[in-house]
Amino acid sequence: MIRHLADMTNTQFIIKTFRSELVKVADKLHGVNTNRVSRVNVVSRKTLEFIEHDQSHNAE
Repeated sequence: MIRHLADMTNTQFIIKTFRSELVKVADKLHGVNTNRVSRVNVVSRKTLEFIEHDQSHNAE
């Protein structure tokens, strides 16, 4: 639904999530690092592997 709306209306959506199905279709990924001050950085698709590993590890 989000992809459809973005394509139809030329709109940008910013979603905060760890849901891999949303991360997989994102055009760009950003991460927020917090160490007294929050910093936003572009992150690679390797982040998806970390999220999937973390979710499967926590399911046990």
